[in-house]
Amino acid sequence: METGQKVFVKPQSALAREWALPAGAEGVVLCAYRLIKAGNSNIERVDVRFGEHTVVWGAPSIAYDEAAQAPAP
Repeated sequence: METGQKVFVKPQSALAREWALPAGAEGVVLCAYRLIKAGNSNIERVDVRFGEHTVVWGAPSIAYDEAAQAPAP
C-alpha cells in the first residue's frame, strides 16, 4: 500500500469491530511500513485516516481492501 491510496475496511476484520467502523468504511493511507520482530514474520502495517477525527494507527494491511486504481493514461 502507498501513501495517499484509498482503502476500505474488510467487513470481517477485527479492526472493524475494535474501532466500531462501519463495514466498507473508506479511508486514506497516511503511512505504510513493516514491523520486524524476532521470530515473527514482518507484517506490513498502515496508518489510515477515516474522516476528520478518526485515525487508525498501525493496523495490519490485511485488514483493508485496496481501492481499484484508475488505469494510467
